[in-house]
Amino acid sequence: LISLINALKFYKSRGYQEIEVPWIVSERAMLATKPPECRSMDVLDYGSLVASGEQSFIQMWLDGKLPDGKYCCCTPCFRDEK
Repeated sequence: LISLINALKFYKSRGYQEIEVPWIVSERAMLATKPPECRSMDVLDYGSLVASGEQSFIQMWLDGKLPDGKYCCCTPCFRDEK
């Protein structure tokens, strides 16, 4: 937990704004960074749980909800690591 707090402090000190991001994303956002050998963790018909904050930012961009600027976030990483 301390590492996450320190990472957020680091980025904020460099002008990044912490924002809330979605934890469930579309297949398109998921596929942008998901290795082909990994499974998506689907949530009913809503989408997939994120494996990285990048997927959350991609979803916001796809939805037209990511304004210009420098952002950071903290998300869980639901990953299929074999």
